[in-house]
Amino acid sequence: MIVKKDLKSMSDSVLEPYKNFKLFKCNDSHLRMSVNKGVYDWHKHDNSEELFIVLEGCLFIDTDISKTYKLGPYDFLKIPRGVLHRTRSNERTVNLTFERKDMKTNFLPFDQNSAIKTNELKIQNIESIAKGVTEGCKIFELELINNHMMKLGVNTGIFNQHNPSNTDELLIGIEGETLIKSHNNNFSLKAGEILLVVKDTNQSYEVKERTVSVSFSEHKADTIFIQNNNK
Repeated sequence: MIVKKDLKSMSDSVLEPYKNFKLFKCNDSHLRMSVNKGVYDWHKHDNSEELFIVLEGCLFIDTDISKTYKLGPYDFLKIPRGVLHRTRSNERTVNLTFERKDMKTNFLPFDQNSAIKTNELKIQNIESIAKGVTEGCKIFELELINNHMMKLGVNTGIFNQHNPSNTDELLIGIEGETLIKSHNNNFSLKAGEILLVVKDTNQSYEVKERTVSVSFSEHKADTIFIQNNNK
């Protein structure tokens, strides 16, 4: 089974100054969308890491080590579990978060004296990384978030029919259009769209131009290649 949603139309439908809602359940995790302007109070998550991907606007993330991270479109940043943080923005922002579905949120006052010792957090940009890929088809790991791997895929041709046998997989279109064939049904993944591919769904990808996408799946999942479509 494959389910598709359009990120732009979903964010445009939000008229409130703040709204945070679930887009998809993926294995034991959730992908959520947040539309907001202003300040979200200090809090932490003791049982889950939290990954932010900004789609629109400029998002500031403050941490309890007196550090501020500034994220623009297609920047992403992972907040380790237990790190006190808050988000704020001076304009309307739209971002995705990937987190455990049972993630607990504890709201606490800012206290630098109780800060969790952690290394400098790293902001990365999906589009900038993709620009450095010149191979015809390349998939590589970007970030481990809890027990899921965030991957970047750059493709300019057919990808063999395969089956992620023991994991759901989320695909976010960043650039171009990918044709996905599954059980005699065709789906297209364009920039700004997102697909949930449920586990044990046979699928193959075909593109006519360069495409860039981001995926989430369980880190130790098995992928079974069923046939070689290039024959």
